[in-house]
Amino acid sequence: MSPSANNLPQLPERSAFTFADVPYPYPVDYFPYREHQVAYIDQEAGTPMVFIHGQGADLASFGPVYPALEGHVRIVALDLPGFGKSDKPEPDISAEFYRHLVTTLVDELGLVRPWLVGHSFGGLIALIYAEAHPNEVAGLTLINAAGFYDYPLPAQIAFQQVFSVDAILNTPMAVARDNYYRSTIRQVTPLVETFIETRMKLLENKTSEHLNYARTLTANLELLFSKHYLQDPPRFEFPIHLIHGRQDQLVPLAGAINAESLFPRTRLDILEDCGHFPFLEHSEQFNTLLLEFLLEHMRVTAA
Repeated sequence: MSPSANNLPQLPERSAFTFADVPYPYPVDYFPYREHQVAYIDQEAGTPMVFIHGQGADLASFGPVYPALEGHVRIVALDLPGFGKSDKPEPDISAEFYRHLVTTLVDELGLVRPWLVGHSFGGLIALIYAEAHPNEVAGLTLINAAGFYDYPLPAQIAFQQVFSVDAILNTPMAVARDNYYRSTIRQVTPLVETFIETRMKLLENKTSEHLNYARTLTANLELLFSKHYLQDPPRFEFPIHLIHGRQDQLVPLAGAINAESLFPRTRLDILEDCGHFPFLEHSEQFNTLLLEFLLEHMRVTAA
């Protein structure tokens, strides 16, 4: 059993359902990063497209997107340290940590000018990598992405309360489930329900892994609040596709509108009646928009 701290629960080493038990659409491999193992998938051939998930998620959250791209691109995705099937070390979070993480993945797989897809916090990570390697990125797809919105102090305080380690580990299941539906989702679909119920199953069967999972969520918030590109945007000449749900309460649409004005080769697609997860709430429409933009701007194989 893990030791309790403050009001934290006793967490077993094993349970009936853990991060390792979440079903993934492809076989998982691992690469070493700072003495820990990072999970990833690498499927198909052709121009590489790297998927970076958001807070509290994993590479499997993009599950509805991958089939639409099979035969078009090389699908690569990773579980960020602290999430999914990756190791969950004590977090030491910074922009440099994530920049070097993506660099390590790119080097490990020998990816040449990958196209990066980032959702939410994963969008900020994609931007951090692209800022450091602007000539080595083919393009960006940013989905309800952080990086272009300056959160006011009351919003920061509200996020910090919800994403405190204590709240993550102690919030009753019914409240946690309600929070997901109320704050992140506008359109409930079977894909949304599957995603949320998987999160709930993990919380219901918490193990010692959840302590550093929760700490990572909390540490990521500090980077989210401190890093944005509104005053000093990098010079990106590659195409950027912004996809955003109009009713997103976590990353307001204003952020995507800001981003559209900052870069020359940018298209913004706004999905109506949609919250924080367009690829789960409006999967077919999302996949159509994604592939349409890629076929126009990226070296992909037309099916």
